Amino acid sequence: MVSSNKKKRGQQRKAAKQQTTASTSAVSPENQLVWRTPNGTYIHPNHHTLTAIRFRLGNGSVTDVLTKLTSEDVPTQGISWPNISLDQSGILSSTLHGFLKKCEDETFEALISNVGGDLKSPSLWIKVLLKAVELEPSSKVKIAGQIGPLVRCMCNDTNRLFFKSNKHWQEGILPFVQLISDMISNSTDKKAVNTLVKHEGYFQLSFSGDFGMNTDPI
Repeated sequence: MVSSNKKKRGQQRKAAKQQTTASTSAVSPENQLVWRTPNGTYIHPNHHTLTAIRFRLGNGSVTDVLTKLTSEDVPTQGISWPNISLDQSGILSSTLHGFLKKCEDETFEALISNVGGDLKSPSLWIKVLLKAVELEPSSKVKIAGQIGPLVRCMCNDTNRLFFKSNKHWQEGILPFVQLISDMISNSTDKKAVNTLVKHEGYFQLSFSGDFGMNTDPI
């Protein structure tokens, strides 16, 4: 009888473990990096560093996930852990220094090939900045200070080239306008705004009437 009870308990533990594994797989398709639940998208707390590495390698699915993060903590094993910080993880610096800083000089395809990535459009990097502004308002100062190349690319309404591509410019202009709007609207950080307006091309954007929203091909 005792042996039977032990066997039954063992079977129950095995079934529970299998159910937990299946549940985890359902919410973390990126090898348990990413958790998608009804409350939002999270990066598993054990894998923040690995996520940043994959981002720097131009991983398309990881980059896409980073544009959809929730501000909520990660609920796992009965404990709430902080969701990944785009600034502290180095992802924000990689976006600005590693990628967008090169938007005037390199083609997107060459840049992605060099890092071994599969990202399809650099507009997702602008959306990562948008998410940083939303979730970590203190990052506005860093973004404003290092966004110069992006401003020059997107505000050049004559050439309309982003990574030497009109197609990528078309894809990027709307999230870029949203980024600028979010950075200056209801901003209590005067340093970020003052830094932003000093960039070459910013005033053409500000006074263009439609904020550069005319995206018809030239």
